[in-house]
This record gives sequence, C-alpha cells and structure tokens, in this order.
Amino acid sequence: MVDLPNGWKYMIAARMAIRGTFAEPFELENFPVDCHDLRVVISSTATTRKQVIVPHFRRDMFVTIDQEYTGLPEWKRHPPICDFVLSDKSKSARENQFSSMVLLIKVSRKSASHIIRTVSLIFCITASQLFVFATEPNLDELGDRLSIGFTLVLTALVFMFVVEARLPKV
Repeated sequence: MVDLPNGWKYMIAARMAIRGTFAEPFELENFPVDCHDLRVVISSTATTRKQVIVPHFRRDMFVTIDQEYTGLPEWKRHPPICDFVLSDKSKSARENQFSSMVLLIKVSRKSASHIIRTVSLIFCITASQLFVFATEPNLDELGDRLSIGFTLVLTALVFMFVVEARLPKV
C-alpha cells in the first residue's frame, strides 16, 4: 500500500480524456522565428482537503496529445510539460487551497521555407542588378543598362512591399 500524505486512508485514481478547442493569442514580434507557449490549465473545484490533482505515480508518461486533430501545420510541437501546483491560501477569503495541473506545450514556427524563399528571391534580383553592369561598357547601350538597373531596383522595392503585406500584423 502507498503511504498517503496527511494520514489519508484512501486514494481514488481517475483517468480523463479531454477533447477541447483551445485558443492562444500569438505574439509576432520575432516573426518568422517565433516560439510560443500554449497553456492548458485544469483546476479542481474541490479544496485540497478533499481532492488533489497529482501525476500518476506508476507512469512516467501520463499526458498524451493526439496530433491528428491539431490545425498547426507550419508549427513544430515540442513534448508537453506538466506542472502540478497548489493555489495560495492567503488569496482565498476562506483560506482554501485548490490544486491544478498546468499543461505547457511549446510550439515553434517552421521558418526555414519562409526565409529561404525571401532571401533567394532578393538574392536573384540583386545578382541580376550586378550582371547588368558586368558586360563590356558601350556608350550606345548605357541608357538601356540604366533602365534595366532602375527596373530591377523597383522590382526589389515592390517585392519588399509584397512580403511586408503578407506578414501577420503585430
């Protein structure tokens, strides 16, 4: 038999399957290399005199998340972290204490494709600008060279505006 705290004589174990829809606002200051903590808090409405949420004492892994129904294809999910906490008695009018479990899921954006697309297109536009003036100089074609160079500068400028318009608003 397991020794229970406070001289308790009984222990009831429960297994819960929770299906829910959760929302978390993302802070996008570090886009596209941002990382976020998604929190799910499961709290007990009974005081700690009657009920305490604790991890399963015989299992190392007692929380699983079904990835089939998550709608985050551009995010990498890291293993969940569980934290079991007790509320502060001094913040309760009757000095009651409640237990809760905080499930923390860290997600990071898969940013490589976004960065590669943006950098490679800007590189191609810049390299084209250099190739315009890499050929033999000819005074008769100077106007054509300058117009092509100016067109490429405008192309890069428009591309930067398009990329900025597609970024999420912060």
